[in-house]
Amino acid sequence: MRMIEGKKISISLVVSALLALTVCSLLLLAAQATVDVTPFPLGVISPTAGTPAVITANYTALMAGQKANSLMFQGLSTNVGLAYVGASWMSVSGMTGVMFVLSPGQTVSFGDHGGGNKFPLAKYYADVATTGDDVLVTAFIK
Repeated sequence: MRMIEGKKISISLVVSALLALTVCSLLLLAAQATVDVTPFPLGVISPTAGTPAVITANYTALMAGQKANSLMFQGLSTNVGLAYVGASWMSVSGMTGVMFVLSPGQTVSFGDHGGGNKFPLAKYYADVATTGDDVLVTAFIK
């Protein structure tokens, strides 16, 4: 125990208080260091049933080689059947290469929010069970 301005203060109490302040400061800095990610609407993809369409179909030249931190897909609520997201070689009948199956109005997203992983947009495709149904796609790019 030490005397500071006529008050007894324990050294361990001071150390504990400083440690708590340090932890709070680090948490505050982490909260302020949010990842600045910009949404880029890739628009509505309208594949012919059974023929997967690349999700960059509306922006082929602009999106060449572009990677995203995360992706979001929505089967439009006006769809009659299911929508699918997967690889260019996906087969809906065998469910090979399919990542997501979307009911009308359903939204799904994936990504690495804040990490270093990037997803090449040209590797993701959308397909539908019924021609005329659509998939809305948004990429989030840092």
